[in-house]
Amino acid sequence: AVGDGAFSNNFLRSVTIPSSVTSIGSTAFYECTNLIYAVIQGAKSIGYSAFHGCTNLANIFLPNSLTSIQDRAFKDCTSLISVIIPEGVTNISNHAFAYCTNLTTINIPKGVTYIGGYAFDSCEKLTDIDIPESVTFIGEWAFGTCINLKTVNIQGVPIFEKSVFKNCENLTTINIPKGVENI
Repeated sequence: AVGDGAFSNNFLRSVTIPSSVTSIGSTAFYECTNLIYAVIQGAKSIGYSAFHGCTNLANIFLPNSLTSIQDRAFKDCTSLISVIIPEGVTNISNHAFAYCTNLTTINIPKGVTYIGGYAFDSCEKLTDIDIPESVTFIGEWAFGTCINLKTVNIQGVPIFEKSVFKNCENLTTINIPKGVENI
């Protein structure tokens, strides 16, 4: 494991975490503002605020072994442009990618069942989102203030908390399947 706070506020520019490491602790790389590149080869979970505030992190490679992205794991990673979430992830927790203001592409794979509150809040450059059938719950403000979000495709019948798409001022198309009773 990479322990809680192990490298927080450090001057690292890149990190490769080998497959022998199965978890990344809370605040492990918190506010490593020089970190540009991270490769995670085998972790099953990324802890609370693990990469929170890594404002120059542009490339993150997540392993297929990953199942959980905890609260605020990548919050305020303002240089992230694209994230490929592996198929094994079932949980994208609260604020996981909030304020990743340059994030243009996020894939939510089949298998994700939970998208926490504010998970993608203020990801201002996202333009479209596909929510797979496996998602059963979407927390409040999950996509709030994604001001350039234009299209949302919902495959399943999730439970929506309040204000999921609040302040998405350019949202023009939302495809909702039959069977959805409450949004």
